[in-house]
Amino acid sequence: MATKQDLGLVTSYGYAVAGGYRGSEEQYKIYLATLPQYTSNAQASAEAAAASAETARNQANNAATYYSNTVNVYNQTVTEAQKAKQSEDKAEEYAADAAQSMAQAAQHKADANASAIAAENSADSAHDAAQQAIQAQGKAETAEHNAEVHEQNATESAREAAESEENAEAYANASSDSAIASNNSAVLSESWAVGGTGTRPGEDTNNSRYWCDQSKRHADDSADSADSSALSASNAATSETNAAVSESNASTSATAANTSRQLAEDARDTASSASADAVSAAQAANDALQEIRDISATAKFEVDFNNGRLVYSSADYKFEIDQTTGQLQWEVA
Repeated sequence: MATKQDLGLVTSYGYAVAGGYRGSEEQYKIYLATLPQYTSNAQASAEAAAASAETARNQANNAATYYSNTVNVYNQTVTEAQKAKQSEDKAEEYAADAAQSMAQAAQHKADANASAIAAENSADSAHDAAQQAIQAQGKAETAEHNAEVHEQNATESAREAAESEENAEAYANASSDSAIASNNSAVLSESWAVGGTGTRPGEDTNNSRYWCDQSKRHADDSADSADSSALSASNAATSETNAAVSESNASTSATAANTSRQLAEDARDTASSASADAVSAAQAANDALQEIRDISATAKFEVDFNNGRLVYSSADYKFEIDQTTGQLQWEVA
């Protein structure tokens, strides 16, 4: 009765299936052919990811610089606004002093007029009234001078306040421009980093995160291919060892052949007397060989292409593969 015997893995595809590969044999051949391209794509993706990351880092640095400038301009704007407020307060203070001085001057002028009227009405007190009028006039002139000085101070303070206000407006405009530039740089930095901002053509497939994902995918493919290549290399090494063993066996056989040839030459002289026996022995050997051929005809070898394993079916012989040397061994069942 014929029985099936599993002789083990004999192809690299079989080792790949044993390692968890689920594709067909044709897909496996295509995969091995495109393995160098996967490695090249992984390297290109890694370089593109590094370039995108560098661009994103530069844009982020620019955004940080713009932000720092914006903060500085904002601080200057606040300082100028405070100076403008102080100048405005001083202007109001000087204006109040000027108004008070003008009121005092008006009062002194009124006192002088009253003194003049009193002088006209009273001849006896004319001298005293005139003296008081002179004094009142002096006070009025002093008060008027003080009023002019306060008015000038108020005008200067108002001018300084207006200038500070203009500076504050200029710094505010600069702050706004810096803020806009900072925001633009931040958006551009985000575009180079992850895309999705709508500021660059093709930014969703040309950014640091996209190229990192591509690099990881190709790296994973390369790692899988490297594992398969390592397994194939191991099988190749085993085959090379088997070839060396076969070569050694061939050398031994050649030596034996030379020895046999010498023996044949020595026995040639006695061949005539043993010819009858030789014919009989030849016939017996032929019969035995025919028997072996008849038995061998029942042997059947098949390769299971789903898993790459060699399967043997026979009731007369037993085969097995030596996992150390890779040689196919047999014996009568």
